[in-house]
Amino acid sequence: KALLRRAKEGFLKDIRAEELSFEKLEFLGNSARELNFRIVNKDRIIDAVGKARFYLVDKTIYVVMAIESNYDGQEKIIQQFLDSFKFLS
Repeated sequence: KALLRRAKEGFLKDIRAEELSFEKLEFLGNSARELNFRIVNKDRIIDAVGKARFYLVDKTIYVVMAIESNYDGQEKIIQQFLDSFKFLS
């Protein structure tokens, strides 16, 4: 979806991050994407890595993200954090 792609591009620009991957997801029959990204300093050293999920529900985009500043392989914790969010109707 173009709307999710534009949301991703704005997100990356706002936090000065680089895209690592942008995968298609489905969420309760709605379009969704998961973005893996990294933030590097001026010397091109990685300062942080993270994941963001973009959910398009009706005409609203919801974004949930987690950033790990001391990259020490806590991807499982980030995944659990993102998986813990639920939408209530």
